[in-house]
Amino acid sequence: MIPQASPDANSGCQQPTRSCPKCGYTVLIVSLLESLIVGCLVAGVAKRREMIATMSLSFISLVVTVTNFWVLVAIRAAVNPVFFPHILIDQLGASLLMIIGGLIVRELRSAAAQSVSGA
Repeated sequence: MIPQASPDANSGCQQPTRSCPKCGYTVLIVSLLESLIVGCLVAGVAKRREMIATMSLSFISLVVTVTNFWVLVAIRAAVNPVFFPHILIDQLGASLLMIIGGLIVRELRSAAAQSVSGA
């Protein structure tokens, strides 16, 4: 049997979700940090094309999210339209943080190249 978490161990929550007022911001911040790390990793792999790679990834991610939402609406699935602004704001933030991750890697590489050539 799997032991259940006590309410005190997780600040009063059995399972942290976005609907929980105490855990909602934590989940949002963790997902945004995840997007920043993904942007840094993509920029790290794409040498000299950091911005193109991260901007393409963020645009594709945004388009897929909006398309999935509207497909669910079109097939009349049980979708609450109230969540659309929240999903869109979360995805826009994630897309911007992917681009910022690309900027961070680009600036680190240019600073490293200047310090090597200046030495």
